[in-house]
Amino acid sequence: MSVPASHSPDFIRYVAKTYKDDFNGYREDILGMKPAEWQNRVGDSLQKNKRTAVSSGHGIGKTGLGAAAIHWFLATRPRPAIIATANTENQLKGKLWRELAKINVHAKNKEWFEWKTMSFTMFGDVTSQAVALPWSDSNPDAFQGTHEDHVLGLFDEGSSIPRSIWNAFA
Repeated sequence: MSVPASHSPDFIRYVAKTYKDDFNGYREDILGMKPAEWQNRVGDSLQKNKRTAVSSGHGIGKTGLGAAAIHWFLATRPRPAIIATANTENQLKGKLWRELAKINVHAKNKEWFEWKTMSFTMFGDVTSQAVALPWSDSNPDAFQGTHEDHVLGLFDEGSSIPRSIWNAFA
């Protein structure tokens, strides 16, 4: 059985080196997405700032952008810790996590990843994965303790997530 070209160590290193600081390029070149200008500005902010918030109307692509950020961060950093949540469990599983699966189907590096209902893992390594974590007012501590060199927290429809969850993650 031959190894797909996307599994070659040279390609893996190329993606990590080329796109670590180029979210917008990753979306176009690896994910095949054609971003809107506002999405490029958000991508620039993700690379430069510790926190980035997006405020806009419904149906313009925020959830897809969030899914692309998870894919990019996981593919370009060693052993990243990624926690994703949303305003409702339906938004988390039925929208954000579904969007992540859709994006991965068309990714040039799709063979790197395993999508499950609550996790998205690279090369079967649980130290390189994103997890979908529903929040609970009664257990904000579930968002504490994420310590790695590379951490991404994605809060989809974040305006409806209680401050206690935001504070626990920070």
